[in-house]
This record gives sequence, C-alpha cells and structure tokens, in this order.
Amino acid sequence: MDHELLARIGEVTKVPICVYRGMERVFQWPEENRFESIFDVSIALAPLWETAKQRQGGPFLFLEDSHIYYGTVARGEEILILGPTVADKADFATKRDYRQKHKLKVETWLPKASARRLSRILSLICYCTMGEEIDPDAMRIVSVDMNKPMDLEGELENYELEMSEQERDHNSQEYERILLKIVREGNVAAMEQILTGAHMLEDEHVGVLAQTRFKQSEYMAVALVTLVARAAVEGGMNQEKAFSLADLYMQKFERCKSAVEILSLAARAEFDFTEKVKLAREKDSKLHYIEDCKTYIANNLRKPFLIGDIAPEIGINRSYLARKFSEVEGMTIQQYVTRERCAHAAKLLRYSDYPISLIAEYFCFSSQSHFGRAFKEYSGMTPKEYRNQYKR
Repeated sequence: MDHELLARIGEVTKVPICVYRGMERVFQWPEENRFESIFDVSIALAPLWETAKQRQGGPFLFLEDSHIYYGTVARGEEILILGPTVADKADFATKRDYRQKHKLKVETWLPKASARRLSRILSLICYCTMGEEIDPDAMRIVSVDMNKPMDLEGELENYELEMSEQERDHNSQEYERILLKIVREGNVAAMEQILTGAHMLEDEHVGVLAQTRFKQSEYMAVALVTLVARAAVEGGMNQEKAFSLADLYMQKFERCKSAVEILSLAARAEFDFTEKVKLAREKDSKLHYIEDCKTYIANNLRKPFLIGDIAPEIGINRSYLARKFSEVEGMTIQQYVTRERCAHAAKLLRYSDYPISLIAEYFCFSSQSHFGRAFKEYSGMTPKEYRNQYKR
C-alpha cells in the first residue's frame, strides 16, 4: 500500500489510518500521538482483526457498540484499519466509555464520520492505492453479533431441563418485591433487618447465571444494583445521582477478587440507595419547587441552558422561584449552577487525565478562562493548581 498517498488521504479526510503487516504497525496517520492504536493494547476488537484476515476479497465496515465504526481491508500480509469514527460528534461520555473499554491511557480521538462517509473513504483508498473500484453503497457492515451463530431455542431447552433436574427455580420474585419496596420507601430499619440474613435471598432459588461462583455472584450483583437504582429513583432519589452511583458500584464490582467481596459490596449498595432515598424524602419537606429546580439543574448540568428556562419547566413563576431559591439556599440560582458545575469539575480534575479545556467545555463554561475564574472563586485555586495538589 502506498503510505505517502494514505497520509494525504488522512490529511484530507481527518480520519485515522493504520496499516499492519502481521502484528507490526508499519504506517500510522497522524504520525504524532493524537490517538493510541487500540489494536496494540486491546483484545476487544479481535473479531475485526480475524474477519479482515478471512475476507481478503473485499473491504468492509466493522460496527462496535452500535455507533462506532471502522473500515478495513486486507491485502496479502497487510491489513489497513480506517477509524475509529462515530456517526455523531463524540461527547464526553462516549470518549470515556471507549477509553475504559479498551484500557487506553491517553485521550481518545473519535472523529465524526458516518458509515456512509467511511465507506466512501475506504472505496477511495482501494481505488487510489490498489487500483480497485469498489461500490461504497454495497459495502458490507459486520459486527461481533453478526459473526456469532446462535441457537437460543436449543440452548433454552437444555437450560430448562437442567434447572428441572436440579430442582432450581426463579421464585425470588417475593424477595425482590419486598426489597424494592423497602428501597422505594427509604426504610433503613427494614433494610438493616433484611441484610442480617433472616430474609436473605436463598441461592438455590436463583437460576444458574454462570459456570463459576464468582461470575454467578457478579451477575447477581449487577442485576440487583440495576433494580435497586431504579427503585431509588421511584422513591424520590435524583435520577442522575442514582444512576451515577449505580455506575460507580459496577466499577467496584470489576475490582472485586472473590464472590464474598462482591456480595458484601452488593449489600452495601442496597443499604446505600435506601439511605439516600430516606434523605431525599426528608428534603421533600422543604419547598418542593426548590428541589424540582435542583433536579432540573442536576439533569442538565452538562448541557447549556438558561436560568429563565427552569421556572416554566417546573410550573412556577420565574421571579417567585428566584426569590424563594435565594431565601432558602442563600445564593442565586446562577450561583448554585456555577457551584455545582465546579464541584463536578473538581472530581474530574482529581480522578481523570482529561485536559482542563475539555472539562471546561463539558460543563458548559464559555471558555477555559471563564472556567478558571469560576473555579478559583469556588475553590481558591486555579484548575491546574487544584489538579496538581489533589490528583490521584
């Protein structure tokens, strides 16, 4: 493949291009380290690699997680990888999830390019470097799921037979109903009682979710936290906080070393969500529209919005909301919004490697300097000083 020509195509299209010979990377655009090649560090895209080697006849697009695309073509010992790209502009969460999935250590570059555009770029590469005319509209899209034949009907029959022979069932619905009711009501005393073991879910009533005790416990814990988080939202806990807390517990499950550790952490999660529902219900005794205002802000913290948008959304007069909010909270709504954005930004400064400019953009500050002024007023330090002092 003509590497000089590939570099020019990369400069025009602004899409990453890599060429491998065997397992050795022989070409990369851009040359500077604007992105880290996931094929050097991740096995998550092994299906792409194998399919490319098997499909020597023609190029194809590879779909990952329903919205991330790669283009690839193999010729002889060389494999060209185009991408990754996203159909829409990659937001902060997309970049974070991609980076965590592939265990990347540097900021991920995910340029915007639809499947249609990517297929045309790949067709152009085939024509310019190999002299082959490929119809981009006929280019196949392959995903991991498409390459895996599944016989779910047969597997289901065998599973049900095995469960009947072992006298297992799924009669955990009563326990689940009681547990979720306790969470929704924020009944901390009842949760303490249920966690003593007197009413614990018996393992023999849970279906076989995995072949090992460790994985069985992990899957049970993930399902449990998902249900408990939803029940907490129904009970009055802020939705964003509930789902963020659930995500945090999921990450902690990944770091557990034993089934006992996982189940202990799951029990902690049950109590944690119940306690937070209780606190949320106690706060409801305040002027409810103040809490509605805070909920709106929390749900839109990473989106640009006007303070004047809030009152109509929660069904109250603008000036009345502004006056009462200041009386109850001791600050204006705008000051509260800025404080919350700075508080969340502080967490990213401490626990992530994301550039300060990206964090400022993520929390809707008009510029990095605007973020710097607001953050210094909030913490007494500039973002850089804060990160240097507290980075973990």
